[in-house]
Amino acid sequence: MKVLFSSFLIAAGICLATPSIAQQLNILPVITTEFPSSNPNEDATKLNDKNTKTKYFNEQYKGQWFQYEFEKPIVYSQYIIGSANDVPKRDPKNWILQGSTDGKKWVDLDTKSEESFPERQMSKTYAFENKIAYKHYRLKVTETAGGPLQLSEWNLLSGK
Repeated sequence: MKVLFSSFLIAAGICLATPSIAQQLNILPVITTEFPSSNPNEDATKLNDKNTKTKYFNEQYKGQWFQYEFEKPIVYSQYIIGSANDVPKRDPKNWILQGSTDGKKWVDLDTKSEESFPERQMSKTYAFENKIAYKHYRLKVTETAGGPLQLSEWNLLSGK
């Protein structure tokens, strides 16, 4: 499922997407998820809205990937993961951050296991070594703290 971070014009039942200024400047990516959200109000667009009060939630899956595709390759060396507002067992526990120049061959950039979020709506920043500009970044959550997966944020940052 692909979702564009953009503005939309709806006319005569047709939805036309127009790229936002941020997307034109290569700031906001196209996001793809392995599985769509089980609630349209808690979809993948909530991962990059800089608001820990919103979330992505899928009640059927404990692990899955989320992928950002940028217009041009960009170097990132930090990311933020945020816990959601409720149910701590839905928090991601183990994951792999990957990068790809072509969306086919992936390089592991960072791996985390046994992570925890002691507070709700808590953001944690993770740094990793990277000097390569990738067009695609993927967060592959392999295990939660025990329930189906929910996240409030996944944001990429440059610099350390």
